Amino acid sequence: MVKTQPKAPPGVGEVEALDGLGVGHGVPTKAAEGTSARTAGRRRDKSDTLFGLRLALSRLQRRGEKITLAAVSKEAGVSSGLIHNRYPDFAEEVRALIGKALRKQRDDKADELRQARERIKELNQLVATQNQQLCQLASVNEMLTKELAIQKAIADGKVTKGQFGRKTPSNAPSDPPSKT
Repeated sequence: MVKTQPKAPPGVGEVEALDGLGVGHGVPTKAAEGTSARTAGRRRDKSDTLFGLRLALSRLQRRGEKITLAAVSKEAGVSSGLIHNRYPDFAEEVRALIGKALRKQRDDKADELRQARERIKELNQLVATQNQQLCQLASVNEMLTKELAIQKAIADGKVTKGQFGRKTPSNAPSDPPSKT
């Protein structure tokens, strides 16, 4: 038989656990002494609800789930309207957390985009270099194809001599003398 320790009432001992998570600062735990019973009851309920909201936020953060006001309200078992209307300061805290997450996500995407643009630039340079090499190889290939055709013609006996390589003025065909 496993013995479990009784749970402490909300607000007792759990606030310290929240302090390490970056939430829970300034959490009112119980109503201040010296107030009327009617006011103390409302403050206690409001403080218990706020504590429950902070706990719900803490649980969502620990599980790594997306933080939204709707998710916090669902986790705490209250309506999102209650958070907006009765706990505007808490709603602002959640919005600040959401804003940080959105900024981080935006910055991460901007970094990815910058890296992708750099990679595209590198690849475009590679394509330009390879296109230049391809043009040079095509030119050499064309020259070799013509030379091969001439060599085949010489081997078949159709041509007795041919011009190989580049034409120069010394090996260029001369014009027949004109009759004037």
